[in-house]
Amino acid sequence: MHAARLQCERVPILLWSVVMDLGDFSRRSFLLQSLVGAGSAWLASAWPEMLAAQQHAYHTMRTVAAGAPAKLEFLTPAQAADVEAIASLIIPTTDTPGAGGLLH
Repeated sequence: MHAARLQCERVPILLWSVVMDLGDFSRRSFLLQSLVGAGSAWLASAWPEMLAAQQHAYHTMRTVAAGAPAKLEFLTPAQAADVEAIASLIIPTTDTPGAGGLLH
């Protein structure tokens, strides 16, 4: 039984394009591979939303570049003014452009 166990431990396992021996499988590598797997599953499930957001941003920027005014989709004008005021405090206008006027 002991010989069978040793023989089984020497069989390489292919996980995420990495060849590992069962004898060298540590908690650290298990955690790393679990996180890679979870991240891959999340990316696969969120991919349609990420693609839709990218397409929306692309079409919005093309519309603004063509001269159409940018419209606020989530903030009220008062909220947008608050965000712009806070952003201009964080990145003030000096001899280089600041954050003020980003929402216009």
